[in-house]
Amino acid sequence: MKKLPISSDEYQCTWVVDGASVAGTLELVGGKRPRGEVFDIPGEWWVPDEGSEESGYRTFTPHTRKFPELRGRLRTNHEVVLIDAQISYLFPGEAHVWAEMALCGLELSDKPQSFDSVEFQVGGITELSGHRPLKEMRLPSTYATDMEFGVKWNTEADQTWCADTDEEISLQFAPYTKIDRGYSYSISPYPVITVKGASRTAEHWLEEYIRPLAQITQFATTQPQPISWVLLGTKGEPHKTVQVFAREISQEPYAASSPYAGGLTTLLRVGPNHASLAKLLKDWRSIQTDQDVFFEYLTISLTDDRSLQSRFLAVIPALESYHSVKYGLGPIDSKAFNKHRRGVIKRIKEAEGVTVDDAEWLEKWVSTLGTYELQERLRRLFSDLPEELQQRITDKIEPFPEALTGIIQNCQDVWRIMGKVRNNLAHGGKRPTVNQLISLTRLARTMAVGLALQDLNLPEKALINSIDHGDWPIL
Repeated sequence: MKKLPISSDEYQCTWVVDGASVAGTLELVGGKRPRGEVFDIPGEWWVPDEGSEESGYRTFTPHTRKFPELRGRLRTNHEVVLIDAQISYLFPGEAHVWAEMALCGLELSDKPQSFDSVEFQVGGITELSGHRPLKEMRLPSTYATDMEFGVKWNTEADQTWCADTDEEISLQFAPYTKIDRGYSYSISPYPVITVKGASRTAEHWLEEYIRPLAQITQFATTQPQPISWVLLGTKGEPHKTVQVFAREISQEPYAASSPYAGGLTTLLRVGPNHASLAKLLKDWRSIQTDQDVFFEYLTISLTDDRSLQSRFLAVIPALESYHSVKYGLGPIDSKAFNKHRRGVIKRIKEAEGVTVDDAEWLEKWVSTLGTYELQERLRRLFSDLPEELQQRITDKIEPFPEALTGIIQNCQDVWRIMGKVRNNLAHGGKRPTVNQLISLTRLARTMAVGLALQDLNLPEKALINSIDHGDWPIL
């Protein structure tokens, strides 16, 4: 397992505030924002104007100051730059400091911090790679003299892609060896992503590569995945490696291990005969840009451990939003719809026997939106799914499942029932049984994942196999 330059701990340090060096502490741990203390710092006192009746007095009020960057030095001699920091002055001579991010390394420049490479690890990389880093292990069958143990490294596990921006993305398994003076020997591969390209800030590296890849592995494995660690580098200066600390980074490196053997391992793979990681990142960003509500479902709600009702009420609006972005709010333009509506109501008002109350009722209750009904949206999205996935769903909903009866009397249209359940839960009405809600949530989730795979230009083979093996229930 990779050893990081700076261990999670609380460090004594020196801060530079307004050009003066002051003592303090800094806590750098995984999963938390960097925070610490500043000692012997006076803060800002209120002093009355000269000639005021209150002259000779001064008062201290707790206050906060913000800093785009705040610099310091740890007792380990590592320099630290806090990004988006603030100091809260509580009492004279006592203040707390915290920041969104800390950059820690050696010989940090006085200029705004920028880097042209990043090395990081996120959960789920092993599953995505689809390659075993050790392709052969030799174990002796008997304990004979001079017996040998050995492994053969799998070079095919290392892969490289080039993005349209001429940036190079690589996935490699690095070896971590441990030797105990002739008493033990071990080798553990660990996966690492490295990106080399145009110089940018730490936040930009997180936004453009690190967070998206963590989101992709989370989507692919349907499990929450952490950002394990992040190291930033500058070309030609390997000794200036900078470690990033932030609330979203766990600082817990991990070694490659055999993916879960039962159930779904991953919805997608990268590498030879599979997806290009560079293309996958590009398509993922396109979904983020074009389908923000649907994207939020894929990155948060799909793997979120929330209540069953909350999961259902997350996936249905996500599908509605997806349909609206792709096909619009209704079959005709809203202005054209309202023009036609006004004409229809006018003709009805002029008809014989129509009362004032009738006219007012029409004005109030005939929709001014002209939007698709939810059942229409769901039916259309179902028809957009790949043929094989459509067939797997059809096999489950035709003939109509007995478990879904009773929601709408004598109704055998699963899409109409799904819309009815959504409206009942959102606006109040008859609640479905737990088993009915489980079935409808599974069906909606399967559709959402199928649409996402299609937009990512990925085959649905892994999803189909999981359905066929009973590891991915549709209902």
